[in-house]
Amino acid sequence: MGVISLILILVVFGPFFMAATMGKSGNRAMKRDFRKTIKDLKLHLSPREQWANFLIGIDSRQGILLYISAEGGVQNVQRISLQGLQDCEIGVQERPYRTRSNREQILERLELELRFGQKREPVRLLFYQKSDAYSENQEKQRAERWRGNILQVAAPKTPIRAAA
Repeated sequence: MGVISLILILVVFGPFFMAATMGKSGNRAMKRDFRKTIKDLKLHLSPREQWANFLIGIDSRQGILLYISAEGGVQNVQRISLQGLQDCEIGVQERPYRTRSNREQILERLELELRFGQKREPVRLLFYQKSDAYSENQEKQRAERWRGNILQVAAPKTPIRAAA
């Protein structure tokens, strides 16, 4: 009776455990690839964050922003020097959506735009796109937080003089 109960438990709950471990193995492989890329670039990212298929981090000692997006097993690595950064803005594209009683705005695309002046082209970092399979509901807060982190590292630090 005990053997039959054990077999029934394995048959019923086994597929759930297998599906959970298979899903985590892909995520582990992506994290391993991200760590390998960071190690190859010899960066020490102090604030860093990974979500969905993206990783962003700042090496504050070197003043470098690292942004990695992975699509279909291919990594798109952007290593951006924050020297000479003039402005950092959040670009939001929303589409109006009408329900029966009211209008709402649906987020279509969210990106962070880094402007360096006349010498360099602006850099756009994608944080959210509606067509992505892995989307979260924290994109605006995440973009605002990273805007603050970038401006904090890129802002020139002037020494404070004591009043005489």
